[in-house]
Amino acid sequence: MNRRTFLTDVVSTAAAGAVILSSKAQAMEAIGQVLCPQDESSWPREELELLGLEKPNDLRQDEHLPSLRLRARAYEAFLDMRADAKRQHVEMYPGSCYRTFGTQRTMWNKRFSVYHQKKFSPQQALDARMGYLAIPGTSRHHWGTDVDITGEIRTPEAHTLRARYFVTGGIFEDVAVWLRYNANTFGFYRVYTEKPGRTGFRSEPWHYSFAESALPSLRRFMEIEVSKYLVCAGVEGSEHLTPEFLDRYKQTFMLGINPKLIPAQN
Repeated sequence: MNRRTFLTDVVSTAAAGAVILSSKAQAMEAIGQVLCPQDESSWPREELELLGLEKPNDLRQDEHLPSLRLRARAYEAFLDMRADAKRQHVEMYPGSCYRTFGTQRTMWNKRFSVYHQKKFSPQQALDARMGYLAIPGTSRHHWGTDVDITGEIRTPEAHTLRARYFVTGGIFEDVAVWLRYNANTFGFYRVYTEKPGRTGFRSEPWHYSFAESALPSLRRFMEIEVSKYLVCAGVEGSEHLTPEFLDRYKQTFMLGINPKLIPAQN
C-alpha cells in the first residue's frame, strides 16, 4: 500500500480546521510542556521517552558538535565512525539527532497551517506532510538513536537537505559513498532506502539509525497507543489522527524502512 492509498482510505476530506488551544494548553506550551495534566502521572516514562516527551536518561551531547545529541551507545559509535571517516579524508557532520516532541510539533504545525491557508483538505495536508516529516510523537528522532549525516556545510542552501546533494556530483557525494560502504560496520543503517515497493517516507540518503538501540525502541513503540498522547498536545490536524489511522500509519510508515531495522517477530 502506498502513501496516497493509505491516506485516501483513512482520512476524511472534510475542511481542515486549525487546532485552537485552550488558555491552559497555551500556558503549558509557554513552559515547554505538552502533556494532559490529568493523565501525566499515569504515563510510563519509557513511553514518554519514545514519544519525545521526556529525554532519555543516557542522552549525550558533544561540546564541540552541539547538534550531536544521541543516547550513549549511539553517541560513542557515531564518534568512532566519524573519526574513521576523517582518517580516510572524509569529513562528516551530524545534523538533526535527538528531537523533542515540542520541536517536531512546531515543524509539523508550521507546515500544516500553510496548507490550511491554501484551502487544502485534511487528506491533502497530511499527505503533503507525510513525505519527510513524521507526526509528532512518531519520529525516530525522538529515540536518540537516529542522526542526519552531512558533509561540511559551505553554503547557506546546504542547510536544507536535498537528495541531489548525495548523488554523483553532489556536494555530499563523498559522505554518501563512505556511508554506503562503511556505516554498517559501526552499527548504523540507512533508514529510508530506495528499495522498490518500500512504503512510508521518501528516500533519505542522510538519515541513519544505530540498530542496537533503535531495534528495541521500535519494538516497544509499536505497542504504544499514540493517539492518547495527541489529544491535548496542540498537534494541528490531530482530530483526524484516530487510533485506527495511527495503527495503519505505524504499519505503513514506521515499518516502511530498511529491513535491518525491523525487529524480528517473537
